[in-house]
Amino acid sequence: GAWSELITQLGFLALKLCPAAREYITQMNYKPSPRFSNGFIIKSSRRRTLAGRLFPQPNVITREGETVPFDEILGNRFVVVARTDQPTELFAALTHSIWDRLGARRIAVLPEGCDDPAAPSVTCVRECEDVLARTLDLYPKHILVLRPDHYVLACTPASEIDECAAEIEALLDGTFTNTK
Repeated sequence: GAWSELITQLGFLALKLCPAAREYITQMNYKPSPRFSNGFIIKSSRRRTLAGRLFPQPNVITREGETVPFDEILGNRFVVVARTDQPTELFAALTHSIWDRLGARRIAVLPEGCDDPAAPSVTCVRECEDVLARTLDLYPKHILVLRPDHYVLACTPASEIDECAAEIEALLDGTFTNTK
């Protein structure tokens, strides 16, 4: 009745007066971020991992200076992502055949102030929001493998990428076996 209307109107008035609360509601921050704990992901032995989580989708700046949603850069394919100022060296470590088998695109997120290296076969983008920095700073020198739906398949230290590649290959073979 009248009381619930009054309470609702007071709630909306409070949201108008408090920008932080308004942003919390309009950005739907009250919803827990989706996360898979089973399925087509590589589970980590570490307590904190991005594996199974939806990868953040901020805007990034392309080599051509265009600001675009990161979704556009990722496309709908497997992607290997790392925040690095040395993409050539980092991605040279991806020698396992699984990367070609998946058709995985290599994307380097360059930290602010980093010169754009001429990294062959690596798509380089620049951060223009701190979302990627905040997320990836928790995983320094890590490589992330994203599924075509932009969920994180694996999050591994660069030094362990070969072991991770073998796990992905085993997962792929176990998932898509020929059952007659």
